[in-house]
Amino acid sequence: MHHHYQLAGLGFRSPLVLPELDARTAGEAVDVHIDEREGAVPDSGRAPPGGMTWSSDRERCLLDVARIARFSVCQGQRIAFQRSDTDGDAAADDRLLRLFLLGSVLGALWHQRGRLPLHAGAVDVDGRAWAFAGPSGAGKSSLVVAMAASGAGYLCDDVCVLDVLDDGHAHAWPGLARLRVSPEICALLALGDCPPPDPFGKHALFPPWPRPAGARPLAGIVILETDPAAAQPVMDRLEAPAALTALLTHTYRTEYLPMEHRARHFGHCAALVRAVPVYRLRRPWGTRRLPGDAQRLLALLATLNT
Repeated sequence: MHHHYQLAGLGFRSPLVLPELDARTAGEAVDVHIDEREGAVPDSGRAPPGGMTWSSDRERCLLDVARIARFSVCQGQRIAFQRSDTDGDAAADDRLLRLFLLGSVLGALWHQRGRLPLHAGAVDVDGRAWAFAGPSGAGKSSLVVAMAASGAGYLCDDVCVLDVLDDGHAHAWPGLARLRVSPEICALLALGDCPPPDPFGKHALFPPWPRPAGARPLAGIVILETDPAAAQPVMDRLEAPAALTALLTHTYRTEYLPMEHRARHFGHCAALVRAVPVYRLRRPWGTRRLPGDAQRLLALLATLNT
């Protein structure tokens, strides 16, 4: 039996139940086929215990996640995977498999299809999207969730797929119907009963806020930086060279980009800099500050939207 889903404007067909994706009608077009096939993915023999290795060329990206699964992403159209032999709990194993399938593996797929996945969370402010980019640990998920709890529309918390249209405008797509937050954020924002944390210490929750069905016009991108010396969050606009460098740096899984696709990726980032403003947000770190900072930032973004 196969299940049908949609994400970022594409139709997916999968033998796995993927509650993190939005369901769609079985009769609609399928853009990406997901298959589980024994022997479909070669064993690299290089994945360290608890680690991951990959290789990528023009047509295929191979990912080997120790004790979880091996994945093959081919021409942006087919994802094949083969589970590793484990003696663990089947439900926990499936949860980890989906974590990598809907993270790193999709990152490789977006690059093969010529999409731009930004390592960012995003919210909807008055009908326009704002993306918050930064490295792991920069507080993307925490800030986006705090803003959603303060009234913003929720789009995604970690990877935001962006498209620059022929007319020079940019759109941001809603991401997974899942958010991953720390226990502190879960308690601070009263997000309800939290399931057990994953091996990375995060709780995976279904967003308690409604999500739009389609893309939103992108108003701007904010690069997060921690500044302990700042008394309050300070946001300033980046000049084009610094903005371009920031987008190249914070593209999700750039290591999966084959050399043949790097010029195209550079062009997408340059077009995005021309399409929308890119800001830097310097802020002091502190979980207890989040609700107040989120409200002040929402007020600022509302004025920038105009």
